[in-house]
Amino acid sequence: MVMVIQTMGAFFAVASFTRILELPRRFLMWYGTAGALCWLVYLNVRDGAGSKILAAFAAGLAVAVFSHLAARLLKAPVTVFLIPGILPLVPGASIYNSVYYMIQDNQPQSSHYLAETLQIAGAIAMAVFLVDSLFHMLRAGKNRRAAREEAGERAAADVNCGANRAPEPRGCGKKQGCDTKLCEQMEKFEKKT
Repeated sequence: MVMVIQTMGAFFAVASFTRILELPRRFLMWYGTAGALCWLVYLNVRDGAGSKILAAFAAGLAVAVFSHLAARLLKAPVTVFLIPGILPLVPGASIYNSVYYMIQDNQPQSSHYLAETLQIAGAIAMAVFLVDSLFHMLRAGKNRRAAREEAGERAAADVNCGANRAPEPRGCGKKQGCDTKLCEQMEKFEKKT
């Protein structure tokens, strides 16, 4: 029951925070869902594995995948969903404790919380980086396949038509049908030299 209440709290906290950031309202439910998913995964992994760092990494992976899928589905930038989604993971308490113990002149405790903060931040960053790289590779592979198929279709069309055309002339100028301002400037430059 506590986990459900915390997940709902994360949903409403993230949705409310996005209103402060003035993000588009049409995605309000998606922002809240990203925050709730993040916190739900974090709680489950933290309770199961007992590690805040591993839990932050797993939650970061879940939110990054969700953000990429939502961005493609809703035709919006990934960061619109990613930034609100990782808000529940921000190690604010660790940062506070680190500074607090530093002011209290308790170096061992301050160092402990500072290291924990950096590890959690690094785990979140690594998770986002891995998912971004994966989606980038998938998109690049899809684009390469489409380009190869298009090139194959063009080659087949040229063979079928018996078109053995000479390559088009390179260069710039009105002779090739180009009359942009850049071409005119290049012609003026060539005349001067």
